[in-house]
Amino acid sequence: MKKWFAIALVVALASAARAGGGFAVYGTYADLKDFDDAGYGGGLKLQADLVESWLGVELRIQGLTGYGGDDPMTEDSWLASGEANLRLMLPVADVLRLYAGVGVGYYVFPEYESKAAIGNSLEPDIDPEDVWGYFGVAGIEWLISDTFGIFAEVKYQVGEVEEVKIDGTKVDIKDGDFGGWGVNAGILFRF
Repeated sequence: MKKWFAIALVVALASAARAGGGFAVYGTYADLKDFDDAGYGGGLKLQADLVESWLGVELRIQGLTGYGGDDPMTEDSWLASGEANLRLMLPVADVLRLYAGVGVGYYVFPEYESKAAIGNSLEPDIDPEDVWGYFGVAGIEWLISDTFGIFAEVKYQVGEVEEVKIDGTKVDIKDGDFGGWGVNAGILFRF
């Protein structure tokens, strides 16, 4: 399933690239529901217009950390994601457009070493499951020139980790909701 999803996205982007597109580098801030602090990080998104200035697709990769706060159980955890979304755009002026979209993502929580003892293990290895989720996004792009601009967007993400391996043993968890509101802002390059 994952393989076919990735192939379909690459084919869609390759065929849409002729109609225009670009990429962006951005910073991100996200308030995840079941975690102590808001996370911060950055990402890269690739855009392709399916219908020039009206309909497009995006592929995103992003990393997020810091959401574990000072909790010794989660302070070293981080999140990596790969996402794809369809977006509708509304040109407001020649250099300004609003957009909104929905998409799906695959969220990877790499294994990390906890600083809190669990059972007989003083520093257990924690490996949360990797899961699918979805999101909605709305934003604004301002093109300063034909090839360069800036953007800002608000994003609402839905996803939940229900299982984690602690030193290789699967454990069900209750507080694994990583959904919530976030903000992304960055530099956009159009071609």
